[in-house]
Amino acid sequence: MPHPERVARFDGWVDDYDRIIAEAADFPFAGYRDVLVAVAAASEAGPGTTILDLGTGTGNLAAILAAGGASVIDVDFSAGMLRAARAAVPAARFLAMDLDPAADWASLACRRFDRIATTYLLHEFDHATKLALLAR
Repeated sequence: MPHPERVARFDGWVDDYDRIIAEAADFPFAGYRDVLVAVAAASEAGPGTTILDLGTGTGNLAAILAAGGASVIDVDFSAGMLRAARAAVPAARFLAMDLDPAADWASLACRRFDRIATTYLLHEFDHATKLALLAR
């Protein structure tokens, strides 16, 4: 389970998240929409493509991927963020799970993905954890 303060921060942020990032003029959210569009384009998402979206948040990247015809599976530890993502992208599938590489990933064990995409997630982890997450 993620650290309780991290869960509380993201669950508490969900109602204002999209407004805050839309209004942001500085790092890390300046150009947020452009980043999402660039990641979606780089994923080459399309019909018949299955994409795992790590740290989906409110589902902004998932919405772009799904609009391109991809089948999207969204993962986040925040129940609040997942509720918002479900409302934004009803066609996607959602999994509540801790993305720490030491956590139980059994819910992903038998699934295959054509691509794995993420935005605004890796900065939440220290360098060693980022490497372990990417390796997993």
